[in-house]
Amino acid sequence: MVVVEYEVVDVWLGRFADKAAADTYFEETYDDPADDEEQPISPFAADMAETFYDHDFMEWQFHPHGVSDLRTALADHSFSSSYVSSVVSAAAPLTEPDPVNVVLLVWGREIETPISVRTPAMSLVYVGRFACDPNAPEAARP
Repeated sequence: MVVVEYEVVDVWLGRFADKAAADTYFEETYDDPADDEEQPISPFAADMAETFYDHDFMEWQFHPHGVSDLRTALADHSFSSSYVSSVVSAAAPLTEPDPVNVVLLVWGREIETPISVRTPAMSLVYVGRFACDPNAPEAARP
């Protein structure tokens, strides 16, 4: 069975001060339906120039000690055997010299124009959009 929503995955690597900062960045809040103007559901959505994304198509993980092996960090994510090698290759120049502590994946083109975001408090580097097989298992851990 092919699930079109999961045929591509967008991947970002981030550096946040701590898990609380990452939680705040990805925390979703929803407007009062009586409000006239739609507000982005999270700071992440605002930075991506989106008001809404379906969080069912989003996975992120905070690594308190940083990611020293991206392949291992990606192994825990859905369908990872289908894209892990491509992501690791594309991300190699982005993880030096400092390790990242957030791995973010969003499936199905939920973010129309994915970008990198850098502020004094955090960075979220867009690695790219990768083909994904929704029938693939998680990648084997090295």
